[in-house]
Amino acid sequence: FKGVRHNVQSIKSMAGLTHLWLEEAQTISAESWDVLVPTIREEGSEIWVTFNPLHESDTVWAELVAKVRDNAYVRKVN
Repeated sequence: FKGVRHNVQSIKSMAGLTHLWLEEAQTISAESWDVLVPTIREEGSEIWVTFNPLHESDTVWAELVAKVRDNAYVRKVN
């Protein structure tokens, strides 16, 4: 476990990360997203995101729901 709330840069320098799960990801900033996505780059890597959307302008919503991506599996769970 490594928190990203206070220092997303600490994850940037970690080698061999293959999985990232962002809980409550509606609060992830665009700057943090720009650091996290290229960090998880090993073959077979995955980023899992769970969030309660607040606004369509939220970074995670804009990047994963508003844009259609071939490499993203998006499901609404209620």
